[in-house]
Amino acid sequence: MATKQKRARNFFIAGVLIILLLPLINGFGVSIAYDKQNRFLELNRGEIRDFSIGLSASPSDMPTKISAEVLNGKEIARFTDRNLKYDVPAGGEVRANIRVQIPDDAPLDSEYIVSLLFRDITSSEREGTVTIGASSEISFKVLVKETETPEKPNNLVWWILLILIIIAVIIVIYLYFNQKKSSGKSK
Repeated sequence: MATKQKRARNFFIAGVLIILLLPLINGFGVSIAYDKQNRFLELNRGEIRDFSIGLSASPSDMPTKISAEVLNGKEIARFTDRNLKYDVPAGGEVRANIRVQIPDDAPLDSEYIVSLLFRDITSSEREGTVTIGASSEISFKVLVKETETPEKPNNLVWWILLILIIIAVIIVIYLYFNQKKSSGKSK
């Protein structure tokens, strides 16, 4: 009977500790529209694309500070924000802006892998606390495709069509007046 009571007491203490420690859990999330497997960023030579990445914090009672850096793909990608330390409010979201620019001389059908690192630096700025710093690395693929120029309509066809319509109108007018003249002479 004593072992059952000890187990119940230990289980109760563990449950209370978990409930008390839950508010101390602090994390963040990163959301992006592109990845390496299915959703590629396709750009033409010389094309520039600006987009944003969502940084969200867990709904704790403290804001989170996240740093950002480009690990791979620095030749085509860079953050456009002045400050790469983002203050994310508790339970909120901020946007990190990035620019991808393909060189004019990039080979067609080439691929670039861009890797970005986001690190929770909140713990380094708080005094007297010991926390485990979280980080998240995301990567996405950039494909260089050929510039697709829209087909220009064949101007020769339009000119021929216009000339045929003018000729048809002239023939109709000629026949109308010719018929009027012949009907006027017969009276």
